Amino acid sequence: MQNFTVREKAELPLSIAQLTKLLLLIVLMLAVLNVIGHVAQYVLGFGAIELLHMNRESNVPTFFSSSILLFSATLLLFTYYITNQQHDKDRNYWLLLSVIFTGLSIDEAVSIHERLGNPVQQVVGIHKWFYYAWVIPAGLLLVVLGIGLFKFLMRLPTDTRTRFLIAGGLYVGGALGVEMIGGYYHFLYGQENITYNLIATLEETLEMLGVVFFIRAILLHCKHHLGGQFSLLIK
Repeated sequence: MQNFTVREKAELPLSIAQLTKLLLLIVLMLAVLNVIGHVAQYVLGFGAIELLHMNRESNVPTFFSSSILLFSATLLLFTYYITNQQHDKDRNYWLLLSVIFTGLSIDEAVSIHERLGNPVQQVVGIHKWFYYAWVIPAGLLLVVLGIGLFKFLMRLPTDTRTRFLIAGGLYVGGALGVEMIGGYYHFLYGQENITYNLIATLEETLEMLGVVFFIRAILLHCKHHLGGQFSLLIK
């Protein structure tokens, strides 16, 4: 019977650098097409390109965002599998992160978080900076997760921790920071204008960039710090 090495059994079709460049190119294309679409709609008077609109649901950007979040969850689950084999004391944190990213992927696909806005507004009232009121429970949850994951983060290798923080900063900066700016602008001037839609494009682009850099960070961590069979799967 012929023997197969781990490399022969499974290997990523692209190197980490190639995969990162491909994903970044897709993000750039989606962002540029959105800007062109908004200019065409609000300056030249054409209709909206719904299929590529970053601030709409059930289209190409939504599918891409949900897919890369799910890919991140899968990588995190595989990382848990390897660290569990190694009896790493932090293995359950990787599993927790995988569950979180699976939830984010589902939320991206069906926009659960946006449905929280009205109930939260009924409790706290309407405020222009928290017009998208779901950012309040999301921010509180982020603080709780930050506290819970702090020790795990500090135990990570310095290069992995730095990459995770950069990726997280991009994602949270878009998902909460720019989202609040968008909500503020929506409160004052509505959604049907080019400025609001450019803000929304920036928000979604930052979220996508954060996930792409997180994928890169996980793969680099696995390649350089997990060792053994996993390092053979990544070029």
